[in-house]
Amino acid sequence: MAILALVTLIIGIPFLVLMSGILVWRIWYKSRNRRSPLTTTLIHLPGHSLRYQLDDMNWEIAVIVALTFTVFSVPITIKAISAYYHHYPSLLNGDLWIFPISLIVLAWLVWRAVTLISRRQKLLEGLQAEEAVAQELQPLLRDGCYIFHDIDAKQFNIDHVIVGPGGVYAVETKSRLKPDAGKDSAKVRYDGAVLYFPDWSDTKIIEQARRQSKWLAEQLSRSTGSSTPVKAVVALPGWYVDVTGKSDVMVINSKNAGFLAKGNKDSSLTEARITQIIYQVEQLCHVNEF
Repeated sequence: MAILALVTLIIGIPFLVLMSGILVWRIWYKSRNRRSPLTTTLIHLPGHSLRYQLDDMNWEIAVIVALTFTVFSVPITIKAISAYYHHYPSLLNGDLWIFPISLIVLAWLVWRAVTLISRRQKLLEGLQAEEAVAQELQPLLRDGCYIFHDIDAKQFNIDHVIVGPGGVYAVETKSRLKPDAGKDSAKVRYDGAVLYFPDWSDTKIIEQARRQSKWLAEQLSRSTGSSTPVKAVVALPGWYVDVTGKSDVMVINSKNAGFLAKGNKDSSLTEARITQIIYQVEQLCHVNEF
């Protein structure tokens, strides 16, 4: 027991010192009285908010790892010291209460770690989807469109905003895993109100896209002084979308987004109007975290 405690301390103390030093540095770095030397205003990249969430989550996972090692090592060390000074013949004496408490804390840490890792995986899938959609929207630039990413609306964010001759679009990206195999495993049917995936259906995505487009329309109408309709779009990268009904919310595979650049008599924008709108959109997606 004493040997196990000694090994635990030899490994654990340097590890805990390292983690403590890193955390102290991180706290100091964020609180220092310094500012960035950059004078160019930066615009959000695809998945900007997800990257910040992933960064915070990575730090929390690191803290949980350090705490897990501490909770594991402390009772072993205490028991070894007790056994050494009091010559306990076994572990089932005196300070046995240390172990059940440690097990309870360890169980919570493991649960928290599993929860974080699961959430982190979903964030990674979401980030990959946003990057894929951003890449597939790039051809629209050749048709006079402007594309912005990760518009911050405080309580939510809009993944992509397209401004061009065809109007203004608020694009919500969704990452949904496909079944391994089976007929129509990569097909989703959209009847104008419900998304029918191979093994489940969803209406919340449509409602979310509609709310976000409404919010952006209100923001742009207020800031530009003119009514600015915003069309809601749901992008499902990697899925074949079968549209069977009409709706104010479009659902697309972002590889087939070329039609968004084409305007009509009701939605086309002049160059002057486009310039006015993109200036206001830029104000919503500036990077100010350093």
